[in-house]
Amino acid sequence: MAVTILAASVAAFLLAWGLSRLVIAAGVLDAPNAIRKVHTTPTPTAGGVGIAVAFAAAMALALSPDFGSWIAAVEPRSLTALAGCVIAAVLLLVIGVIDDLRPLAARPKFVMLAVLSCLYAVLVARADGVTIAANVSLTFPPAFAMAGSALFFFTLVNAVNFMDGANGLAIGSTAIGVAGLAAISLAHGAPHVGIACAIAAAAMAGFLMWNFPNGRLFAGDAGALFCGGLAAGLSLIAVRDAGVSIFIPPILFFPMLADVLLTLAWRVSQRRPTLKSHRDHLFQIGLRHGLSHRRVTMIYWIAALHCALVAFLASFGARVSLGADELRDAPTFFHAAAAAAALAPIAAWATLAIVAMKIAAKVREFAATHALDSE
Repeated sequence: MAVTILAASVAAFLLAWGLSRLVIAAGVLDAPNAIRKVHTTPTPTAGGVGIAVAFAAAMALALSPDFGSWIAAVEPRSLTALAGCVIAAVLLLVIGVIDDLRPLAARPKFVMLAVLSCLYAVLVARADGVTIAANVSLTFPPAFAMAGSALFFFTLVNAVNFMDGANGLAIGSTAIGVAGLAAISLAHGAPHVGIACAIAAAAMAGFLMWNFPNGRLFAGDAGALFCGGLAAGLSLIAVRDAGVSIFIPPILFFPMLADVLLTLAWRVSQRRPTLKSHRDHLFQIGLRHGLSHRRVTMIYWIAALHCALVAFLASFGARVSLGADELRDAPTFFHAAAAAAALAPIAAWATLAIVAMKIAAKVREFAATHALDSE
C-alpha cells in the first residue's frame, strides 16, 4: 500500500502543478471587484480545475490493477461511499466554476450547498454516533445524525471558501488537515480514506506551487468548494469506517472553522448582515494591518500542523477499552487514566475552542483600537 500511496501522490502533485500552468494560460481572471478581495489586479483563477483533474487521474492510478491490491481489504459500501464523495466534490466544482465565470448571488448559492450537504448525509455517509471508548458509544437518532452531518459538511465547505482570501491559506490549511486525516485513517484501518486523502493533499500541494506566496494563480470558488467538499466528505466517511470520534475532523480543520464561526458570531453581535461580503475575518484584519500574505498564511499553517498532531494523538483516545480484561483488576488510577484518554478528543476540541475565543477577543480588541474593524 505504501507504494500505491507514494506513486499516486507523486502523480497527483506533478499533474496538479502542470495543469495549473495550463489554467493560467486559459486566461480566466478574478477581478478585484468585491470588498473581501485583497488583490489589486486581475489574476488567473479556477485553479481548482487543475486540482480536481489531478486528483481524479491519481485516484484512477491508485485503483488500477497494478496498484489496487488494497481494494480487497475494503468493504463494497465503503468504496461506494468514496465514489459518492468524489461525485459530491465534482458537483461542488461545477458550482464553483459557474461562480468563477459568472458570480452567483449568495442566497441561491447557499441553498445549492445546503441541498447538496443534506443529500450527502442522507445518501453517502454520516456520523451515526460518538465513540467514547472502545466499548462505550452513544448512538444518535437518525434525523439528528443526518442533520448534524449535513451541517458539518455545509460548514466546512463554506469555511474553506470564506478563508480563501490570502495566498495559500485556505488550500494549504485544507491540505494539512486532509494529510492528517490520511494518517489517522490509515492508522485506524480505513485505507480507502487514507489513500484518497493522501492524493487530495498532494494535488493541493501541486497547486500551491503557483499560489503561494505570490498568488500567480487562485483556486477560485471551483478549488475552494472542491477541496472543501473532499475534506468534509472524507471526514464523515472516516468517522463511520475508521471509528474515530466526531470531534477529530473539527480539530483537523480547526483554524479555519474557528475563524469563520467566531467571525460570524461577532458579526451577528454587531448586527451586521451575515450574507454580505465583508473583511471581518481574523486573517483579513492581519492583512489590513500590514502583515504579508506569506506571514498570515504561515501563522494558519503552523496552527493547522499543531491541530493535525493533536487530532492524530487524540484519535487513539477513544480506542481505550474501559472494560478490557487487563484493566479489570488494575488499580482505580489506571481506570481513571483510561477514562481520561478516552475523552481526549472532546478535551482537545474544548481546549482549542477556549484558546481560539481568547485569541479572537484579543484580535478584535486590537482591531477596534487601530480602527481596523470597520467594513
